[in-house]
Amino acid sequence: MAAAALDRQILEALEEFAEQPVAARRRLRELIFAHEADPSAVCAAVLCGSEPSSATEFLAGLLAESGSLAPFVCDPMRCSFADARHLSALALRRISAFDAEVLRYAMSLGSACNAALTRAFALLRTLESGPRLLPSLMQLMRSSNRNVRADAALLIARVKRDPEWVRKCTEDADSRVRAQAVEGLWGVASADAVDLFRHAARDPHHRVSANAIVGLHLAGVNIVQHLDHMTTHDDPFFRAAAAFAMGECGCPEFESRLRQMVGSPISMVRRCAIRALVRIRKRVPNPSVNLDS
Repeated sequence: MAAAALDRQILEALEEFAEQPVAARRRLRELIFAHEADPSAVCAAVLCGSEPSSATEFLAGLLAESGSLAPFVCDPMRCSFADARHLSALALRRISAFDAEVLRYAMSLGSACNAALTRAFALLRTLESGPRLLPSLMQLMRSSNRNVRADAALLIARVKRDPEWVRKCTEDADSRVRAQAVEGLWGVASADAVDLFRHAARDPHHRVSANAIVGLHLAGVNIVQHLDHMTTHDDPFFRAAAAFAMGECGCPEFESRLRQMVGSPISMVRRCAIRALVRIRKRVPNPSVNLDS
């Protein structure tokens, strides 16, 4: 069946879904599993141009079931990130383990296809993924690729929400692994998490320290002293990271500091300060920074 004909028949079945759901489901299943070419490529335009509904969720679930959706969303050459995110979210409503399928598929390609694994990590960061991913992610922590290990650390920390596991990551020799693990704990406000963030804020790498400061802020801890240290640091990377942290926190109270940093003679610091100001002014700010505790 030609792609145009398949596209038309799928649209017709989706239109009939509300009034004749049983017949429409049967027809969609026949179309997806009988099509010789890649049905995901044909259905992507239909699904990405429509609002989530029982019909589109059912179709996305069929694509996942057919095994064609995971390769499609993991391929940056065939599917934009926005479309991949939309399709994956639809599929997850029907196939709860689709996120794990995406990760398994990307891992099956091996190190020869880093683009697929990079896309899979990007998708998983936007989806509500759970403990089912942990076995695969733990396996990736043994990768020789530092970027893979760092991305895995971020997702593991988000799922486990365990300060002790993140503390072990802060002993890693790779600063990106340390930084990503600390970021993965953002939003955890336990006493152990606060201790971990305070420990990481003293890390010799600017990115780790900045992520720890954001974590402290999100836990309701006073970060002004930490910002004073970073914004006056001899290393311009620390000053730029301080601007990044203030932008992540989103507090209007930081605007005066950032405006001063816009006048820095270091272009990197100026750029980060400007981006942070724009971010603060565009977004609904997080609760104001704690100046009292």
